[in-house]
Amino acid sequence: MAAGRRFLITGGSGFVGWNLVNFLKNRHEVAAGFYRNPVQIEGCRFLEMDITDRSRVLEAVRRIEPAVIIHAAALSSPDECEENRALTGDVNIAGTLNMLDAARECNCRMVYVSTDLVFDGESGNYSEASAPCPINYYGWSKLEGEKLCMQSAADALIVRITLQYGWGNGIRASGSDWLMKNIRAGSQVRLFTDQYRTMTYVMDTARGLELAALNGAPREMYHLTGPERVSRYAFGRAVASACKLPHHLLIKSRMADVPARAPRPRDVSLNGKKFLRRFSYQPRGITEGVAAMAQSEWVQGAKGSKVPKNGEC
Repeated sequence: MAAGRRFLITGGSGFVGWNLVNFLKNRHEVAAGFYRNPVQIEGCRFLEMDITDRSRVLEAVRRIEPAVIIHAAALSSPDECEENRALTGDVNIAGTLNMLDAARECNCRMVYVSTDLVFDGESGNYSEASAPCPINYYGWSKLEGEKLCMQSAADALIVRITLQYGWGNGIRASGSDWLMKNIRAGSQVRLFTDQYRTMTYVMDTARGLELAALNGAPREMYHLTGPERVSRYAFGRAVASACKLPHHLLIKSRMADVPARAPRPRDVSLNGKKFLRRFSYQPRGITEGVAAMAQSEWVQGAKGSKVPKNGEC
């Protein structure tokens, strides 16, 4: 058994959850839930978990007896959430309430992983004191989950994260996977010059979530974010440079050029000063984070998917 605490990660087959499990597995005892896509990671116990099924959630948490739940499971595609509002409510809101009730009953801590998309994007540099005002249903559903955390008697806290980069697991492709696949295939990639985020390397996010889980205060809100406000296009150039790939396939685009079912905010950059003060930690900037991603060494991914090894993008 790994040293440390016992963690339960929901959404273990998702991009953030899978990377979080990989980060924590040698530091703590880790169990992870999945819904439709079973995965295996050596040293971690995976179990099927439908977070919308209250009785099964309670049963699973009682059986595992975690010290900490990191609740990363969610419907996270803004377009999918816009089209399937009832399902989004069941998963992102009712599912979060089920996890909170299980955490309270089993006397364990819960970290709710929220999003920068609770903001409208009109100003950017949002702090924890900024008023949320989501412009799509995904952001609204995550904000409702935040409210449940603040109202719950459970030992719960909230960590808002940003747009993540890093390698996926073959089930949930990341933006980095998509970018690399297209550039390698010689396909043009249209990237926004007018949408800004404080993007974060997913392994740095994993470390930050661990710190918040172990040292954060109940019913507190924290912004876990990279330090740089960057456009999608500028980020694409950074990835291409780190992976020694050509830039000419990266095409400047504007949000108005790409119709979407769900509205997208223009600038939801986050201010991470509170997290830095509280935990003496800040994720790396784009140059260092992308370099770490490019140099990361992974074993073969889930379902036989190929992932980068030996520093090759």
